[in-house]
Amino acid sequence: MGLAPMGQARARVVSVEELGFDGTSFSIDSPEVLAAALRRGASFLCPTTATQLTNTVARSLEWVIPEGNQLTTALSDMLDALVGCGDILELENSIERRTAGVALFLGPPAYVRRLSGSCLLLGIRPEGQPLIGEAAQAMIRCERHLRIIKPTAGTDIEALLVDYELRDVPLNQWLRSPRPVGAVQLVDELDRRLRGTDAPGVVEGMTILDPSKPVDYYKGRWRSPTSRDIGRFVARRPRAYGAPIWCYAELEGGAVKRLIDLPLEPGLRRGCDEAWRLQAAIDSIRGNPQRIRVRSSTVSDRAVIDLFSPPPSWLQRRWDALGSPLVPQHALLSYSLLRDEVPEELRFASELMWMFAGQS
Repeated sequence: MGLAPMGQARARVVSVEELGFDGTSFSIDSPEVLAAALRRGASFLCPTTATQLTNTVARSLEWVIPEGNQLTTALSDMLDALVGCGDILELENSIERRTAGVALFLGPPAYVRRLSGSCLLLGIRPEGQPLIGEAAQAMIRCERHLRIIKPTAGTDIEALLVDYELRDVPLNQWLRSPRPVGAVQLVDELDRRLRGTDAPGVVEGMTILDPSKPVDYYKGRWRSPTSRDIGRFVARRPRAYGAPIWCYAELEGGAVKRLIDLPLEPGLRRGCDEAWRLQAAIDSIRGNPQRIRVRSSTVSDRAVIDLFSPPPSWLQRRWDALGSPLVPQHALLSYSLLRDEVPEELRFASELMWMFAGQS
């Protein structure tokens, strides 16, 4: 039985306030509130899987979310951003054999000083404990998945964060990215690895990322294999527990002939990061590179860049450090950057992801 309209409206406000926001300024389904709900859920559930976390948080919110809201999808997208920035870590799980595979763990409390002088707050404390003290909570500004503290007169921000036992993560360490290579070189290396594998047998439930589909609609590129599929594809295959495994597969008549799981070197590297970069290389070689749209901002000294495919975490972190995430407009991800910094970011994305920049 649902709540009466007035009761539900009041419950939304109270829920937003419980998560640390002004109930009159933020809605229950705003990105900032969903990010806070996921952090709180993770503080009690981790180690856990992405599916368990998003489903649990969705069940806790669905009774106050407006009908028709794509809550689970929004939570899943937000979780990707939280993992990308380091609030939540996606690691090989060695805690329980029955859930062997990738699991989510709490990122350690830390901060990164941005070039602007503000600090990004990272990590989650267990059991719902605040990251910093109550007096400093009011200094936090949330922008979608980011928590930011700006310097203020008379306050040594970094000393304050150290007092709260947040670790200082050097910016160059946080922004570490793979070395630049050519798209052909990257694909050739994966093909070489693939040729050295044996036939995996029957693989049920695999989905592939179709390189013939438009690069501007990422979710629409995923489909099940058919008997007409011949060649190599970025793919995902199910496992007994946890999220599907990212992989690179060779298909013949729709059947899996060879495959390798990603990441190639398990550890702190994410399978999706390697897969998304590999797909960008494949798209570039096919003459249909992924693109960045550059458009004007309402602020005179800034511009907006739009992405249509998910960025690897190292690219997301770079733009987390330089700009501000925005509500996407007919795109998958949007950032506001200083206009003077845009050419360098387009060069970086072209060099490491072979992307094409277009104006709007």
